[in-house]
Amino acid sequence: MSYFNVGYIPDLIDLIVANLASSKKDLSSCSLVSATWLPCVRPHLFSTIRVAQTGSALLSEHISKFLAFISSSPSICGYIREICLSRDDRPDPALTMNSQIVSSILSLLPRLHTLRFVNVVFDGHARGIRFPRPSHKLRLLEFQLILIDSYTTEDILDVLGLFSHIDELHLSSRGSLHAGYGTAPSPKIFPRAVAHPPYDLVVSKFVVREHLSSYQPLIERLFRTRTIRAVESLEARVLGNQTPDWDVLVFMTNQTKATLQHLSLDPALFVAFYDWFHPGYLETLNFIRQVIPTLPHLRSFSLQSEVTSDVRVFSDMWSLVGSAVSCLPSSIRHVRLMLNPRAQDEQMYGDDHSQISEIWSRDGLNWEPLRAAFSRFGRLETATFATGGARVCVDRGREREVIQRELPELERKGVLQYQFIQRDFGWHII
Repeated sequence: MSYFNVGYIPDLIDLIVANLASSKKDLSSCSLVSATWLPCVRPHLFSTIRVAQTGSALLSEHISKFLAFISSSPSICGYIREICLSRDDRPDPALTMNSQIVSSILSLLPRLHTLRFVNVVFDGHARGIRFPRPSHKLRLLEFQLILIDSYTTEDILDVLGLFSHIDELHLSSRGSLHAGYGTAPSPKIFPRAVAHPPYDLVVSKFVVREHLSSYQPLIERLFRTRTIRAVESLEARVLGNQTPDWDVLVFMTNQTKATLQHLSLDPALFVAFYDWFHPGYLETLNFIRQVIPTLPHLRSFSLQSEVTSDVRVFSDMWSLVGSAVSCLPSSIRHVRLMLNPRAQDEQMYGDDHSQISEIWSRDGLNWEPLRAAFSRFGRLETATFATGGARVCVDRGREREVIQRELPELERKGVLQYQFIQRDFGWHII
């Protein structure tokens, strides 16, 4: 064939390697394709590789075969940009990852910018590996950790010790939907086997999810063993009624407040029942009042939560929104407030039915605290009011009209925005 339509090449971006032993021949054959066609497709063909545990296949075998493959394929290594190593939920300490393996991957893939570990067990504590001064850089490094004996603090610190710069560092732990009733178990902590010099680690953005307290030792040790610099953005999803999780978030904001400019907060409140909701509401309100005023360099702030039609829940949420905006520094430039109908409520409606919701246009809301709070912001560039859901019918015109009427000064300045985000059903449910 003398002509290829390279416009369809991006369809080849993701490569999933479920059984690399049987796929190696097919993968290797890609380097034998026509010399005219290969230069066009190479930048896309191996952009993303996912090595997964499937069925009875062992992740450890996959990793060793994957390393052997990329070691023998230098022409391909230069184009791999993202690696995802994942396993299912079955605990098996024999399937382990350690910093030595990660170091090998980094040395073989010079253009790698994204590395994800999903439910991978880390066990390198006993190896006592010592690395030179960290030099590797990534755009994104993500750990989705398992709560039950899946790692030690030292294991993750060993991996982080390989890097000098990470644009985004994501941390999350797997847990039960009922984790709100108790504190998640903490990971194992062992005496340090390897000294960690206080080298600088540049992290532009931290993203932390539920069960922060389960990896509290990791976060605290990270800040104490590395000099963390240039943290400009912090995105946090906290189980609202978990006091230990809020304590970790307070620690992180205290450690980063000298440079923190962007804060995104999702308190994940249990809005289905007021008795569950209220303790989380008080925790969130306390964090907002105690911490946000101590962030002098904050330039953008985002708050999102679910709401229900329950009068007490909505009243408290409205008070929380007003308090949050009131606590922001006068130098704030971007404010985003998002209230969504409770996701589980949408399951009551069939495919042909929608939930009719009034959020910002709800009757009886007192807008005066918001008007007073926004009047303090002399540099405000955007004030965004948003809502969204899977099967939600919202009168967007009325929502926008009410917001404009209640906040005329923001409308006059041209900074007022309204967004409705239509989400696929199955978005994050608490």
